[in-house]
Amino acid sequence: MAAAGLQFGQATLTSIVDRLEEADLVTRRRSDRDMRQVLLGITTAGQVTLETAPDLLQNRFQGVPAPFRPASRR
Repeated sequence: MAAAGLQFGQATLTSIVDRLEEADLVTRRRSDRDMRQVLLGITTAGQVTLETAPDLLQNRFQGVPAPFRPASRR
């Protein structure tokens, strides 16, 4: 259900996870309780990448006064 919650199709999400796994940023395994579920874990390399990644650009706009935010401009 994560694909639906993220508004991605299952194939798109699988492709993203495939690339993250190939880059050794996440691990993937089937749930022991429900084989339909796939459990993801972050690797040490993934954690380092996450901690050193720059902030999302949208986070920088949170402190900008409303009249100057891109969505408010016309």
